[in-house]
Amino acid sequence: MKNIPRKLTYRGKTYSIEVFGFTPRQLELAGYVARGMSQKSICDAMKISIHTLRNYLDKIKQKTNTPSTMECAVVLAYYFPPANYCPRKSS
Repeated sequence: MKNIPRKLTYRGKTYSIEVFGFTPRQLELAGYVARGMSQKSICDAMKISIHTLRNYLDKIKQKTNTPSTMECAVVLAYYFPPANYCPRKSS
């Protein structure tokens, strides 16, 4: 599993993994969704199938109380700014 930060600070506010009760894997996916990556790119990055991705997305949409993936991405981008949050590939 990638090294995912437990907390992030953005504009003087600290957000933690517990904000929405995400699991570490859901939190990793949240970072990719907030960045606006395509489902195919996310599947490749996380090494999961499209069916698994959709299951994760459904759980994340439930936890964020958003009906669509687009609305979910907007909420996640607000709480987890992509530039500061998304997992980075190791060189």
